Amino acid sequence: RLPKVESVAWANAMPGKGHAGDRMRWEGSTAEQFFTTSVNWVDENFLPTLDLKLAAGRNFSAPSDFGDEKVAIINEAAVRAIGWASPEAALGKTLSDAGTASGRPRIIGVIKDFHFESLHQKITPLVLFPQATAAYLLIRVAPQNLQQTLADLKATWNHFATEQTFAYSFLDDDFDSLYRAEERWSALIGAGAMLALLTACLGLFGLASLLVEQKTKEVGIRKVLGASVPGIILLLSKQFLKLVALANIIAWPIAYAMASLWLEDFAYRVEPGVALFLLSGIATSLIALVTVSYQAVKTATANPVEALRYE
Repeated sequence: RLPKVESVAWANAMPGKGHAGDRMRWEGSTAEQFFTTSVNWVDENFLPTLDLKLAAGRNFSAPSDFGDEKVAIINEAAVRAIGWASPEAALGKTLSDAGTASGRPRIIGVIKDFHFESLHQKITPLVLFPQATAAYLLIRVAPQNLQQTLADLKATWNHFATEQTFAYSFLDDDFDSLYRAEERWSALIGAGAMLALLTACLGLFGLASLLVEQKTKEVGIRKVLGASVPGIILLLSKQFLKLVALANIIAWPIAYAMASLWLEDFAYRVEPGVALFLLSGIATSLIALVTVSYQAVKTATANPVEALRYE
């Protein structure tokens, strides 16, 4: 009856959290054939509350599917694991060894694959069984005036569940928590990279100062002989650019190996491409050029007479 509540469902396990597991056989399988699957017990509102789509068949229907006859809904990954040709081919088939579900549940529907685990894993088989009550209450609410909605939910909860504390979480936050380790790692790597970059820039600035001091007379002579300011800047900078290029060539294979090793923890990932490394090389070259340009420009634009007098 709450105006901002759009849908309510029961579930024994939440997406993003651990599910029960089982080994199941199917109609026509041998004693040696089975597939490993996650299992969840839900009510008829589970699919619409999470906006899950059917690939074939139908959803649970109360009260007919909550009686003595055992029924089940599987996902497309389960269809592939068993080897059926299509979701439609699974309809009407039965499963066995289905955990605590007695009998041989008949498949009435196939849902399209969705991520009920972290993206570290590929989508695995999932079997849903009907159950009128379970461990979690899923509530879809309208986004407007969320604080008032939460207050109304808490008041309703406390009215009916007087001995159990009202505790809730948002599903997007639950999924976000699965990647906290990656977020911390990203922040640590970013801070380390910035510190290394600052240290390298300070070192380059110091080397540029030393190089300029050593080449003061040379720069003066070149200017007297007609060398241009851009030419002198390039002369003073190219040595550092060569070092940066060499550093990139050494770093690229190491970075590729480390990135590939880290990405192996994800079932869905991008591969580090050549463009990424070329972009990093260009960026580091520009940073090096900017770092040494102050000393180079200062020396290139100085009065050559002063440079020739320099001791």
